[in-house]
Amino acid sequence: MRQRAFTLTELLVSVGLLGLVVGGASALTIAGLRRYANTQADVDVTQSATLAAQTVVESVRQAMSVQIQNAGFRLVYELPALSATLDPTTGERELAEPLRSDGVQRAFSVQNGRLIDESTGRVVARGLVTVDPERSSTQYGQTVPPFQLTTIGSRRAITVNLIGLERTPAGQRYARFKTTFIVRNVQ
Repeated sequence: MRQRAFTLTELLVSVGLLGLVVGGASALTIAGLRRYANTQADVDVTQSATLAAQTVVESVRQAMSVQIQNAGFRLVYELPALSATLDPTTGERELAEPLRSDGVQRAFSVQNGRLIDESTGRVVARGLVTVDPERSSTQYGQTVPPFQLTTIGSRRAITVNLIGLERTPAGQRYARFKTTFIVRNVQ
Protein backbone atom coordinates (compact mmCIF):
# COMPACT_ATOMS: atom_id res chain seq x y z
CA MET A 1 0.00 0.00 0.00
CA ARG A 2 1.35 3.36 -1.00
CA GLN A 3 1.16 6.39 1.41
CA ARG A 4 0.12 9.76 0.18
CA ALA A 5 1.86 12.91 1.53
CA PHE A 6 3.09 16.32 0.51
CA THR A 7 6.60 16.72 -0.73
CA LEU A 8 8.94 19.20 0.86
CA THR A 9 8.68 21.41 -2.21
CA GLU A 10 4.88 21.50 -2.02
CA LEU A 11 5.02 22.38 1.68
CA LEU A 12 7.52 25.18 1.08
CA VAL A 13 5.44 26.63 -1.75
CA SER A 14 2.23 26.51 0.31
CA VAL A 15 3.89 28.07 3.37
CA GLY A 16 5.37 30.79 1.14
CA LEU A 17 1.97 31.53 -0.39
CA LEU A 18 0.35 31.56 3.04
CA GLY A 19 3.04 33.99 4.23
CA LEU A 20 2.30 36.30 1.28
CA VAL A 21 -1.43 36.24 2.01
CA VAL A 22 -0.91 36.91 5.75
CA GLY A 23 1.65 39.64 5.01
CA GLY A 24 -0.69 41.30 2.53
CA ALA A 25 -3.62 41.12 4.94
CA SER A 26 -1.45 42.55 7.71
CA ALA A 27 -0.27 45.40 5.50
CA LEU A 28 -3.86 46.20 4.52
CA THR A 29 -4.96 46.12 8.16
CA ILE A 30 -2.14 48.41 9.27
CA ALA A 31 -2.83 50.84 6.42
CA GLY A 32 -6.54 50.80 7.29
CA LEU A 33 -5.82 51.49 10.96
CA ARG A 34 -3.55 54.41 10.03
CA ARG A 35 -6.20 55.87 7.75
CA TYR A 36 -8.79 55.42 10.49
CA ALA A 37 -6.53 57.19 13.02
CA ASN A 38 -5.96 60.07 10.57
CA THR A 39 -9.66 60.35 9.80
CA GLN A 40 -10.55 60.27 13.49
CA ALA A 41 -7.91 62.95 14.20
CA ASP A 42 -9.29 65.08 11.34
CA VAL A 43 -12.82 64.76 12.75
CA ASP A 44 -11.68 65.57 16.29
CA VAL A 45 -9.62 68.61 15.34
CA THR A 46 -12.30 69.93 12.97
CA GLN A 47 -15.01 69.48 15.56
CA SER A 48 -12.93 71.19 18.24
CA ALA A 49 -12.17 74.22 16.04
CA THR A 50 -15.77 74.43 14.85
CA LEU A 51 -17.25 74.27 18.36
CA ALA A 52 -14.75 76.85 19.63
CA ALA A 53 -15.62 79.29 16.84
CA GLN A 54 -19.33 78.65 17.40
CA THR A 55 -18.92 79.49 21.09
CA VAL A 56 -17.26 82.81 20.21
CA VAL A 57 -19.94 83.66 17.63
CA GLU A 58 -22.83 82.87 19.99
CA SER A 59 -21.25 84.87 22.82
CA VAL A 60 -20.24 87.95 20.84
CA ARG A 61 -22.99 88.29 18.22
CA GLN A 62 -25.21 90.45 20.48
CA ALA A 63 -22.32 92.69 21.64
CA MET A 64 -22.69 96.45 22.10
CA SER A 65 -18.98 97.09 21.66
CA VAL A 66 -16.04 95.01 20.43
CA GLN A 67 -12.29 95.55 20.44
CA ILE A 68 -9.47 93.44 19.11
CA GLN A 69 -6.32 93.58 21.22
CA ASN A 70 -2.87 91.95 21.31
CA ALA A 71 -2.51 91.88 17.51
CA GLY A 72 -5.70 89.84 17.06
CA PHE A 73 -5.19 87.38 19.92
CA ARG A 74 -7.73 88.93 22.31
CA LEU A 75 -11.35 89.88 21.65
CA VAL A 76 -12.96 92.19 24.24
CA TYR A 77 -16.71 92.86 24.15
CA GLU A 78 -19.64 94.18 26.16
CA LEU A 79 -23.17 92.83 25.94
CA PRO A 80 -26.40 94.86 26.06
CA ALA A 81 -28.19 95.28 29.39
CA LEU A 82 -31.26 93.15 29.99
CA SER A 83 -34.61 94.49 31.21
CA ALA A 84 -35.72 93.79 34.78
CA THR A 85 -38.97 92.16 33.69
CA LEU A 86 -39.60 88.83 31.99
CA ASP A 87 -41.25 88.60 28.58
CA PRO A 88 -44.73 87.10 29.20
CA THR A 89 -44.54 84.92 26.08
CA THR A 90 -41.03 83.49 26.27
CA GLY A 91 -40.37 83.85 30.00
CA GLU A 92 -36.93 85.30 29.21
CA ARG A 93 -35.42 88.67 29.94
CA GLU A 94 -35.40 90.88 26.86
CA LEU A 95 -32.91 93.61 25.96
CA ALA A 96 -33.41 96.86 27.86
CA GLU A 97 -34.92 99.80 25.97
CA PRO A 98 -33.23 102.06 25.05
CA LEU A 99 -30.36 99.78 24.09
CA ARG A 100 -27.32 100.25 26.36
CA SER A 101 -24.31 98.27 27.52
CA ASP A 102 -24.39 96.22 30.73
CA GLY A 103 -20.94 97.69 31.52
CA VAL A 104 -19.24 94.31 31.97
CA GLN A 105 -16.16 93.68 29.85
CA ARG A 106 -15.82 90.09 28.68
CA ALA A 107 -13.05 88.60 26.57
CA PHE A 108 -11.82 85.63 24.62
CA SER A 109 -8.10 85.13 24.08
CA VAL A 110 -5.81 82.62 22.44
CA GLN A 111 -2.82 81.79 24.63
CA ASN A 112 -0.42 78.84 24.46
CA GLY A 113 -2.58 76.96 21.96
CA ARG A 114 -5.79 77.39 23.98
CA LEU A 115 -8.90 79.51 23.42
CA ILE A 116 -9.89 80.88 26.82
CA ASP A 117 -13.16 82.53 27.83
CA GLU A 118 -11.66 85.06 30.24
CA SER A 119 -15.07 85.83 31.74
CA THR A 120 -15.36 82.33 33.19
CA GLY A 121 -11.74 81.13 32.99
CA ARG A 122 -12.95 78.15 30.96
CA VAL A 123 -10.74 76.66 28.24
CA VAL A 124 -12.99 76.50 25.19
CA ALA A 125 -10.50 74.71 22.90
CA ARG A 126 -7.02 73.20 23.06
CA GLY A 127 -4.50 72.38 20.37
CA LEU A 128 -4.77 75.62 18.40
CA VAL A 129 -1.87 76.94 16.35
CA THR A 130 -1.40 80.53 15.27
CA VAL A 131 1.18 80.03 12.53
CA ASP A 132 -0.03 78.81 9.13
CA PRO A 133 1.14 75.16 8.87
CA GLU A 134 0.10 74.53 5.26
CA ARG A 135 3.21 74.32 3.08
CA SER A 136 1.26 75.06 -0.11
CA SER A 137 -0.31 78.20 1.39
CA THR A 138 0.86 81.67 0.40
CA GLN A 139 0.89 82.50 4.12
CA TYR A 140 2.92 79.46 5.18
CA GLY A 141 4.90 80.13 8.35
CA GLN A 142 3.16 83.46 8.99
CA THR A 143 1.15 84.32 12.08
CA VAL A 144 -2.62 84.01 11.63
CA PRO A 145 -4.48 86.19 14.15
CA PRO A 146 -7.54 84.36 15.54
CA PHE A 147 -9.69 87.53 15.62
CA GLN A 148 -10.00 90.33 13.07
CA LEU A 149 -12.40 93.27 12.82
CA THR A 150 -13.94 93.82 9.41
CA THR A 151 -17.07 95.28 7.88
CA ILE A 152 -19.87 93.78 5.86
CA GLY A 153 -21.60 96.60 4.04
CA SER A 154 -21.85 99.29 6.71
CA ARG A 155 -22.03 96.82 9.61
CA ARG A 156 -19.20 95.88 11.98
CA ALA A 157 -18.18 92.23 11.70
CA ILE A 158 -15.62 89.89 13.24
CA THR A 159 -13.69 87.14 11.51
CA VAL A 160 -12.76 84.17 13.68
CA ASN A 161 -9.92 82.14 12.17
CA LEU A 162 -8.91 79.05 14.15
CA ILE A 163 -6.40 76.38 13.14
CA GLY A 164 -6.53 73.19 15.17
CA LEU A 165 -3.70 70.68 15.51
CA GLU A 166 -3.68 67.05 16.58
CA ARG A 167 -0.67 64.77 16.60
CA THR A 168 -1.11 61.19 15.43
CA PRO A 169 1.40 58.36 15.00
CA ALA A 170 1.35 59.11 11.27
CA GLY A 171 2.10 62.82 11.77
CA GLN A 172 0.34 66.07 12.50
CA ARG A 173 -3.21 66.76 11.33
CA TYR A 174 -4.54 70.30 10.90
CA ALA A 175 -8.01 71.71 10.43
CA ARG A 176 -8.97 75.28 9.67
CA PHE A 177 -12.20 76.93 10.62
CA LYS A 178 -12.90 80.47 9.51
CA THR A 179 -16.15 82.35 9.86
CA THR A 180 -17.23 85.97 9.69
CA PHE A 181 -20.29 87.26 11.49
CA ILE A 182 -22.03 90.60 11.93
CA VAL A 183 -22.08 92.06 15.44
CA ARG A 184 -25.74 93.03 15.76
CA ASN A 185 -25.81 95.88 18.27
CA VAL A 186 -22.62 97.81 17.51
CA GLN A 187 -23.49 101.25 16.24
